[in-house]
Amino acid sequence: MPKLTKKEKNIIIHYSQTHIKKIQFKDGDEMDWDWCPLCNGVNDERLLCPACDGRMLDQGRIYDYYDDYSPYMDIDLIKLADGVPNSSKRNECVHLFKCSNCGVDLPKKITY
Repeated sequence: MPKLTKKEKNIIIHYSQTHIKKIQFKDGDEMDWDWCPLCNGVNDERLLCPACDGRMLDQGRIYDYYDDYSPYMDIDLIKLADGVPNSSKRNECVHLFKCSNCGVDLPKKITY
């Protein structure tokens, strides 16, 4: 995968094909980007409904629908209850998408 960079006023942003990977500040400090780009409003995902080709809208993390308190829990902690082995060690976040036309729900893994 080619690495891309974008220079802003005081930072350099390093990209992979689709996601921010690292932020380098003018003073030389660096910060790895280990956060979901959808949860943090950096990227959006454009999906078409497999049933009707309508636009699917991001409804947030699927983990937030587990119970009343799950939206307030740390993502790595809540991943321990998702039934997927080693999911808490992967840089991915599962989001729920809903079709604005027919209402079909579709979970999608967002890799970061």
